[in-house]
Amino acid sequence: MADSDPKKGRGPEQFTALVAAMGDPVRSKVLFAIADRSEGVSIRQVADRIREPRRKVRYHLGLLVEQGLVSVAGEKRRRGVVERYYRADRVPLITKEEFDSVDDSLTRKMSLQVLRAILADASAAASAGMFGARSGHTVIRIPGEVDTQGWEELRLSQTQEMERAKTIVARSEKRLKAKGEEPITAVSALLLFEVPPWPEV
Repeated sequence: MADSDPKKGRGPEQFTALVAAMGDPVRSKVLFAIADRSEGVSIRQVADRIREPRRKVRYHLGLLVEQGLVSVAGEKRRRGVVERYYRADRVPLITKEEFDSVDDSLTRKMSLQVLRAILADASAAASAGMFGARSGHTVIRIPGEVDTQGWEELRLSQTQEMERAKTIVARSEKRLKAKGEEPITAVSALLLFEVPPWPEV
């Protein structure tokens, strides 16, 4: 899923567009869906995946293309019609430094859209009878009370695990291409958030 050109899509205009897209309920779903498939996806595939009308997907996809976040990966003829396939030019991930530069209300909007995407993935897996079915699946919840140092340590551990997960996915994609194996469509999700304290006795 990593960009072939690490500098592509990294300008200030693209960052502003990415923040806006990640805070929008439909555009974020379109961007997440496209970023999930590095080889490119069609409007039809995206619409079916996120359960939105094709017309709405086409509109938001057009904006993402204009903003330099998505580009045409290729074209295929399907039933006599040329179908375009799109790929993300920037994966919808934001570094801590970038996140800290964004207004708090926008960071909350972006965080909520990412959470909705995770919940939608889990819901789709559960509806298909796949959630928890594959050997080795993992669902972990670790609640606790931490100090500011503990919060920062948890944040760093999540960031390190994210980088490790991205590396594992990239290596897997190379092996899949080399071997021609059937892929396992997987989602690895990391969450760290504050919850309301227990009520006083």
